[in-house]
Amino acid sequence: MAHTPQQLSTPKWLGILPYVLLFLLAFVPRVVALNAYVASDEAKWILRSAYFLTSLRSGDFGAAASQIATPEVDVLAPAVTTMWSGAAGLIAKYYADGATVPLDDYLAALPYAHSEQMPLDFYPWLRFPTALITALFVVAFYDMLRRVVDNNVIALSAAVLLALDPFFLNHSRVIHHDALVTVFVNLSLLSALRYMQVEKPGWLIFSGLSLGLAMATKPTSLILIPFVGLLFLWTIYQTRRWSLLGWAILWGVIGLATFVAVWPALWADPLGTLARLTETSATGATGQDERPLIPALIPGRLPELGFLYYPINFLLRWGILPTLGLMGALVAWLRGDKPESGQTRSALGWLLLFSLLMLLALIPLGTRDIRYYLPAWPSLLTIAAFGLIAALNWLRLRAWLKPVVIAAASLILLMPYYPYYITYFNPLFLGPYLAPKLARFGGGVGLDQAAAYLNTQPDADTKTAASYVLEAFRPYFVGGVSEHKSGDFADFTVNYIRQIQNQHPSAENLAYFAARTPDDTVRLNGVDYAYVYLLPPPRPVKDVAFGPINLVAQTLDARYAQPGHQHQLTLLWQAPPEAAAQTVHIQLRDAGGTVWSETDGPLLTPNSPSSVEGHYSLDFPAEMPRGDYGLWVAIDQAEPVKFADIGVHRLTPPDLIPQPLTANFDGWLILHGYDLSRQPAHPGEALTVALYWQAKQQRPLAYTNFVHLVDAAGNTVAQTDVTPGGGAFPTNTWVPGEWLTDTVILTLPSDLPFGQYQLLIGWYYWETLERLPLLEDTSGQNVVIIPDIAVE
Repeated sequence: MAHTPQQLSTPKWLGILPYVLLFLLAFVPRVVALNAYVASDEAKWILRSAYFLTSLRSGDFGAAASQIATPEVDVLAPAVTTMWSGAAGLIAKYYADGATVPLDDYLAALPYAHSEQMPLDFYPWLRFPTALITALFVVAFYDMLRRVVDNNVIALSAAVLLALDPFFLNHSRVIHHDALVTVFVNLSLLSALRYMQVEKPGWLIFSGLSLGLAMATKPTSLILIPFVGLLFLWTIYQTRRWSLLGWAILWGVIGLATFVAVWPALWADPLGTLARLTETSATGATGQDERPLIPALIPGRLPELGFLYYPINFLLRWGILPTLGLMGALVAWLRGDKPESGQTRSALGWLLLFSLLMLLALIPLGTRDIRYYLPAWPSLLTIAAFGLIAALNWLRLRAWLKPVVIAAASLILLMPYYPYYITYFNPLFLGPYLAPKLARFGGGVGLDQAAAYLNTQPDADTKTAASYVLEAFRPYFVGGVSEHKSGDFADFTVNYIRQIQNQHPSAENLAYFAARTPDDTVRLNGVDYAYVYLLPPPRPVKDVAFGPINLVAQTLDARYAQPGHQHQLTLLWQAPPEAAAQTVHIQLRDAGGTVWSETDGPLLTPNSPSSVEGHYSLDFPAEMPRGDYGLWVAIDQAEPVKFADIGVHRLTPPDLIPQPLTANFDGWLILHGYDLSRQPAHPGEALTVALYWQAKQQRPLAYTNFVHLVDAAGNTVAQTDVTPGGGAFPTNTWVPGEWLTDTVILTLPSDLPFGQYQLLIGWYYWETLERLPLLEDTSGQNVVIIPDIAVE
């Protein structure tokens, strides 16, 4: 049964109310909790925006391109509108901070070399322009759509669905280009459709302007050209008005002119800018890795979905109400319950065609991500809105109440995902269960909670955590960070879902952790996003293989080995099952090749937590000097190969300190006591002093230790200024917690008068001669005073 077009019936003075309410509905969820989490590459877009703004201010327009700002990363989109919005956010942040330095200095101080160090308070300011633009777009979408589809109820319902769609909402809350390209593509699309309906040039001009902005944002917008071309050709075929070709050309010219006008790099270096864009866009089209079109199962990894990638990921990300709406639209169409208005039917048909054409254009591309399909969301939501209205017609609700019902249901369904809207997966298709098995996802959400857990650990600010997505983790963690693949030591390990899906840094590393219970799991809306372990990650080992056997990673039971202790070494192996019992030989060697310790054991230790582990005990002799040693490995009769360096440091105090005291130099170096070789001292002989030090921190500068013998008048009669260990143990090599006994020798003058003297002990930096401060210093000289040194 056909239904008649339904129009909202409201008094004229209330005509503005839908616009106001719709804006609030879109704006509020976009700006609340804008610092909830950080997406993986947002920091780079903040830095690209800063580089863009700096280039504009300096007049170096040719450098105002994302590809130049971060040449070490392939940027597949021009993202000019992203950088314009980011520049606006940076200027607003600058004035909000009340900065006293010039704007150029403010921008220059950003962490260009370490994007993970971008302060968290920058993100809301840089995200806000996109949030505002998309909220305004929802209102514009409604106003344009109601004209195009000739049905206020469908248009308002579609706008409500768009405002509260979790996938579009998430991308509206980050500094990126997927939401922006969606805005400009759909403004151009709806304007073109409206132009064909009323043939007013203003709509065509606006469509061309939006086309230019869309092309300046992302190459996926190029789908507009064949689609609008097809729209013109169909209209020409229907009307036989060949003059429309001129208007089509004008549309393209306006788009091209806008593309050039908004991208300053094209003003100064058009050929170079386009060459870089073409190169990176081609990389995106072909993909850096071969991505077949035919679906395939890959053992131990996610399946390759091929041409099914977009259909499957679309179903996983598509909203509950829009799913029911598309089903309702199909049922209504099959039952003949179509809109009576030919304009409505035609508009819905063109929107469906646009969605299908974009899908077909994306499927063959080598680089795939469901967010690339986001520009089709508004068209499909319009069709879904028609289906929901068709279903609600059975309830005989008033026309104005139907969008209200849809808005209320959408809000209720959205609330559980606040503020992590990207964690939505369609429960109607078992999304939370199937998504981890079929789709790669996880752009940083949840790492804020992982960091929050680690921040509760004792002395967290002095610890380091290994993470897969540093830009998303570092803003929330109070300590230091490192990447899994770096090989640097970390106290904690955070394994992330995308890392696990990508088998990073290795399958063996993940097997090691999978066999251990995480100390905390970040679970959001039915999906585990992060696993937190209060233990170090095994450090990757490169290029150590014995035939089919590969050494993948290694970890010691402590950050530093200690003399006089036995330590457990764990090696992770990639090996065929028949190699499990082969004998592994481990040696600990110094730089000169001397073997200080060695042990043997099977390649894979039986009954280990995982099937990739070999465990070996190494004894570290008590007489070992501090320093770096090499770990060497061999299998059976093979030649040993060095696979790691290990630091040996004494982290426990000596059994006896003859003369204990406590002197704290700058909260860093603690003098716990001393030992004088003999008393009294004699002129012309050596005075030997043993100093017992402990380092509380690790610092980058090497300080010089001085020991002065002074007489009662304060005159220095003998002195030694040395780097500890006779130059072998500079302070910038001391590790936190390390104890070091340093022996200092002063040669007394042969004519030194008998009497009582004092020893003054302190530190200075040799380049400036500035002394290291002694906390609670009573001497006024930043020295420790040892009195009553007798010389006879």
